[in-house]
Amino acid sequence: MRPQAAAVLAATLTLSLTASAAGVNPCQLLTEADVKAAIPGAWKQDAQAVNDGICGYEAAGGKALAIVAKEIAQGAAFGLAINLKATGAKATPAPGPGAGAFRVASGRHNEIQFGKGKYVAHLRVNVEATKDPAVLDRLAKAVYDRLP
Repeated sequence: MRPQAAAVLAATLTLSLTASAAGVNPCQLLTEADVKAAIPGAWKQDAQAVNDGICGYEAAGGKALAIVAKEIAQGAAFGLAINLKATGAKATPAPGPGAGAFRVASGRHNEIQFGKGKYVAHLRVNVEATKDPAVLDRLAKAVYDRLP
């Protein structure tokens, strides 16, 4: 795994200890085809990253994208509230998908966290891949629609 992708994956969502071991495969929630359709490039799934609910994609030029999806026993609203509090002032409300969605933008990454039912998802893309928040919104919507 390239250092850039490793940094993106290492910085992905750390949910509270209330996350259960059960979950969904994030690579089925956001497929390589989804990523390629949204962001031009020769994207490849990072096979080393597919564990513990993380799915990563990489492309030339240091492009990287990661998604984490966790089941939260207390439900998505509970998990999002904890993550929002941990994120603090850097977070801004997102128009969706789902109630309680929020964004975090930095000079290096754009992120969106959202939930549905008992699942919370965190999608993170680096600025080499895209700076357009609408792209992140479209990818998040695809994931949201596939969450149980």
